[in-house]
Amino acid sequence: MELEGLQRTIQLFNRSQVKVRAIVTDRHRQIAAWLKKDCQGIKHYFDCWHIAKSIKKKLQLLSKRKGFELVGEWTKSIVNHYYWSVMSTEIDDKDLIEAKWKSLIRHIQNKHEGHGHTFPRCSHQTSSPETIHETVWFTPDSEPCDALEKIILDKKLLKDIANSSAFGQTSQVEGYHSLINQFAPKMYHFSFLGLKTRLLLAAMHYNENAERQ
Repeated sequence: MELEGLQRTIQLFNRSQVKVRAIVTDRHRQIAAWLKKDCQGIKHYFDCWHIAKSIKKKLQLLSKRKGFELVGEWTKSIVNHYYWSVMSTEIDDKDLIEAKWKSLIRHIQNKHEGHGHTFPRCSHQTSSPETIHETVWFTPDSEPCDALEKIILDKKLLKDIANSSAFGQTSQVEGYHSLINQFAPKMYHFSFLGLKTRLLLAAMHYNENAERQ
C-alpha cells in the first residue's frame, strides 16, 4: 500500500507539473527499488529517526547479553553520533558521512586520531585527563568491542547512513498519521465516503495547526 500510495502521488505531481527533486522516506526496500529504477531524476534519502531507531534497537539487544553492559551505557552517545555524522555534513557528501560514522570504532576505544584519509581525527575538543579517566572505554579486541564493530560496519546500514537526509525528515507525516487515528480510529469500520470525509477533516485540522506556537 505504501508503494502504491507513493506511485499515485508521483503521478499526481507529474500531472500537476510539480517537479520533484528529492524525496525522504523510511527504509522501505520496495520504495527504494522503485525510485531507483523508475524515478532516476529524483534523489532518494532516508529519514534519520527511522535509522536511529534501528541502531538503538540493535544496541539495546546486544547490551542484554552477559558481559556486554557497557554497550547499554554507550547507546545514547552512539545514536547521537549518528545524528551528528549526518547533520554536520554537506548534502550528498556520502563518503564523509560514512567516514564520520565509522570513526566511532576508534573513538569508543579512546583513539581520536588516525581514522582515515576522509575524516582523520575526531572533531570534539580534547578531553581533560579527569574526563578521560571517568569515561569507561571499550577494550580493543574484546567481545563487546568486536560485536559493536560488526553493527557499525554492517554493509546495509552503512549504505543507508550515507544516504540519510540532513534537510528534511518524515516527522510531520508521522504526526499527520497520528492525527488520522484520532479522526478515523483503525478499530472502527467506515464507509468509503465516511472515511474520505474524516481524512479530509484530519488534513484540514493538521494544516490549520501545524505551524501553531
